[in-house]
Amino acid sequence: MRLALALLCLLPVGVAASTTDPLAGASITLFAADADPLPAETTLTLFGDNGPTTATLEDAPAADTGRGSLTLAAGYRHESLRFNFAADRSGKRTPNILSELEWRVPMAELRLNADWTQRSGFTVEGRFAWAHGVSGGKVQDSDYLQDNRAGEFSRSYADPDHSTAYDLSLGAGWRFPLGQRARLSALAGYALKHVHFSMRNGRQVLSLPPQSMPLGDFAGLDSSYTPQWRGPWLALKSELALGAGFAVHAGLGYHRLKLKAEADWNLRDDRAHPVSFRHSGSGDGWDAQLGARWRFSRGQEVSLDLGKRRFDLKDGVHTNYFADGSASRLRLNEVRSENWSAIVGYRISY
Repeated sequence: MRLALALLCLLPVGVAASTTDPLAGASITLFAADADPLPAETTLTLFGDNGPTTATLEDAPAADTGRGSLTLAAGYRHESLRFNFAADRSGKRTPNILSELEWRVPMAELRLNADWTQRSGFTVEGRFAWAHGVSGGKVQDSDYLQDNRAGEFSRSYADPDHSTAYDLSLGAGWRFPLGQRARLSALAGYALKHVHFSMRNGRQVLSLPPQSMPLGDFAGLDSSYTPQWRGPWLALKSELALGAGFAVHAGLGYHRLKLKAEADWNLRDDRAHPVSFRHSGSGDGWDAQLGARWRFSRGQEVSLDLGKRRFDLKDGVHTNYFADGSASRLRLNEVRSENWSAIVGYRISY
């Protein structure tokens, strides 16, 4: 890059006429439209009495050590999960779906993001998010006598208001400039997602033989299901500066996952407590983000981020633990975890 600068040098009274380099003690730091300092390789053209002279920006400390940011954000998150299991380990015995549960939980989320990019382009980033359920969600528990969800003989609903979740993600990679306004980052990392789904205030709405539960509210329900997903991920992220302190960004990631989950069915006297059954298996998933940032002061921005994520497990293991100490293993047909979020944040760059 070559920049042409017209410098008007007003020398103070008392400077000797024999001075050969009136700018010897000066320093210049130039910032691009997105508030990042220009690289040290930037060439300046200085115009003086003896004609133009070229010079190169000296390395500044900020350019040597890199640049980073911290973002504190809050907003809305909708968490959902569905799992179902078969009547035996093979999944071929009728019914092939014996029982299915689904949670739909609105949540309030707090999030902390951090990133740092070295001058060479090496980038590290981390994220921690915590969320708590708010009113308005629902849990459905259905049991079937025939294949493919036919012959439903039991259905109940419950409230998941006390559900909680936290996410942790760490990654590193490389950021590549695409011209003066765009960047592309390739990253790899490791992530963990932990959710505690609660079930309270039960209501039986369908009860046919062999179910004997009467219709209506039933007391004492305080059950839980706690899945934990973890594994490596790969992602591509892009950023485009549109001028006037406004930039947009997007990202897409792929996850390889292992699931471990525990449940406590507190009203089942025939089951062990506090672990009534466990789920285990492997799966994969994806996540996508789209957002924008507005700079209102140097080094300070307001951000808006929309996100969507889905994790899937197929053909896992559902292990029941009984009060007499015995256990049985069934086919876990699927577990699907999804969430989407809308988050507003305050970002500080350094």
